[in-house]
Amino acid sequence: MDVNQNELEGKPHPAIEALGNCIYAGDGFGAAKAAGVLDYLGFPDTALYDGLALQVAGDFRAAIKTLMKVDEKSESRQMAIKSIITMCSITGDYSNLDWALAIAEDISPISELELRLNCAEHSFKEECEHDYPKKIISTPIQVIGKNKSEVEAYYNVCRMLGDMLACAYAYIRQGIEYQERASKDDPPFDEAPEAQRCLQSYKKALVILDSSRLIGFIKFRGDVGSLAECALSNYKWLEKIHIAKESNACAKASRIIANLCAPETHAAVNPISDSVLAIVNRFLIMRSPMICLVVDKYFEQLAHDAKMGDSKSIDCLNIAYVRAGLGDPCPEGFLDKVKRLFEGSPNIFNGTAIEDIEIFSAMTKKGRLALSNAERLFSLSQDDGVVDASHIALAFFRVLEFEYNGRLIKPLMDKLDFDKIRHITGYQFLRREKRSVIDRDFESWKREIDEISLIKSHVRETMTLGSIRELLRKIRFSNTHLDACAQELNRVIKLVLTPEGLTAFQLEYLEDALSQTDLSAYRNPGAHTGFLSFSKACEAREIVRYWLKEMGTWFMA
Repeated sequence: MDVNQNELEGKPHPAIEALGNCIYAGDGFGAAKAAGVLDYLGFPDTALYDGLALQVAGDFRAAIKTLMKVDEKSESRQMAIKSIITMCSITGDYSNLDWALAIAEDISPISELELRLNCAEHSFKEECEHDYPKKIISTPIQVIGKNKSEVEAYYNVCRMLGDMLACAYAYIRQGIEYQERASKDDPPFDEAPEAQRCLQSYKKALVILDSSRLIGFIKFRGDVGSLAECALSNYKWLEKIHIAKESNACAKASRIIANLCAPETHAAVNPISDSVLAIVNRFLIMRSPMICLVVDKYFEQLAHDAKMGDSKSIDCLNIAYVRAGLGDPCPEGFLDKVKRLFEGSPNIFNGTAIEDIEIFSAMTKKGRLALSNAERLFSLSQDDGVVDASHIALAFFRVLEFEYNGRLIKPLMDKLDFDKIRHITGYQFLRREKRSVIDRDFESWKREIDEISLIKSHVRETMTLGSIRELLRKIRFSNTHLDACAQELNRVIKLVLTPEGLTAFQLEYLEDALSQTDLSAYRNPGAHTGFLSFSKACEAREIVRYWLKEMGTWFMA
C-alpha cells in the first residue's frame, strides 16, 4: 500500500506507525530504521523523524541539531521545537532552550518556569554560573491557569523546589559528618578538596531555590524572602553546620517540603499516593525522621489504595515500615497498624520496594530516571511475549553508564589537573592535524588521555563503560608499577571514593561491575544489531540491580 492510499483511508503509513511504536518502547535502533524507511520513501519533514529517532537513542545533542533543521513553515515545526525544549531542559542546554522558548507557541509562564528550573538543575557548568540565575525567572508569577498542563507544571515546580531543598540539607549533612570525623589538622569543610563537588551542588540548589522569591503563590513567614534562605544560604558553612545540627532547621525544611507537595494542593492532577511518595522520597534524601508521621496522616487512604494494588501506596507503606523499624519517630501504634495491614494483605509487603529504597537513595537523578525507564520497559514487556528484548538489557546497562559517569567520572574530571597530566606524559593535541601525540613511555595511556582531554575540553561529557573499566584497571595497576600518570590519577581517585569505595577499587569490584563478559552478553546486542531473549534481559536486570546496590556506598557524592 503506498503513501497516498494510506492518506485516503485516514491511516498512518506503516513506517510512521513503526516509528511511533519504537518511540513508545524506547527502541532507538528500531526508530532509526523506521526513520530511514521514511527518508527512503521521500516523506517530507525527514529531519523530524531523524531527530526523534536520535532522541529515542539518547543522542540528544545530535537530535537537537537535526530537529533545528525542520522547515519554519512546516506543520511539524512546533512538534520539533517542543522536542528540542524537552531535551534542552534535561541536558542543561540553556542557550538552545532560550532559542526554542522564544519561538515556541502555547507555553504558559508556569510551564516555562518548570522547563527553566529543570534546565538549571541539569546544567550549572562553571561558564554559566554567573548568568544563569537571571535566566530562570525575571518577572513574578502571581497566578496559574486551571488547565491541566498548567496545574501539572505547578505540581512539578513544587516537587522540584522540594527536591532542591532536600538536597541542600543533604549537602549540609555531609558537612556535619565531615566536621565530626575531621581532626584538628584538617581544613574546614568548605576548604576540603573532597567537599568541592558537594559545595558546587549546594550552590546550584540555592540558585534554583532563590527563584521562589518571584513565585507569588509561595508564601513565606516573617522576613524570609525565598526557599534559599530556608536552606541557610545567608550563613557561612560552619554556621550552617552548627544551625542544622543544633536547631530544628531540618524539621522546618521538612514541613516546607510537605506543604509544597501536599496531596490536598495537587489532588486535581495526582492521586494521594503520588504526592505522599514525593514527600517521602525527599525526606529520604535529607534523612528527615518525619517519614512515618506523613504516612500516618494519610494511612487510611494509602492502605485502601495499596489493597487495590496501587504500587506507590505500597512503596510509601513499606518505606515507613522500614524507617519505623530503624527507630524513626512515629505515632503510637503506627508500627502495629502497618504490621496488621501486611498480615491481612501479604501481597502489600514488598521486598523489592525495600531494596529500591537502598538503591534509589544513593543514585544520581539521571540514574534514577534511567532506572525507572528501564523498569517501565521491563514491566511493559513481561506479558507481551517479546521476541527480542535487547533494548531492555541495554536500558538497564545505561543506568550503570549514568551512575559511573555522574558519580565517578564527572567528579574525577572536576578534580583532575589536566595540565599536570600533560606535563607528565608530554600529551598534546595538534589541532591543525586533528590528532594527538604523547611521549613514547606513555603510549599505552594515549587512548584514555584522549578521552580525558575530550571531557576536560567539553567536547564530550561521558565515557563508555568499557573505557571506564580500562581506565580503572590502569589506575589500579599503579599500586605495583612505577607509572607517574597512573599514580597521579590514583591520587585523585582517592578524593572521590569513600573508604568502602577504595576497598572495592582495590579488590577490583569497580571493574567487575563493568565486566567485558557482561557487556558483551547483555549490553552490546542492544547497542548494535544483536538479538537477546527476554530471559537474558531478566538476567541483565538482576546484574545491574545487584551492582547498583553494591555501589551505593562507594562514591563521595
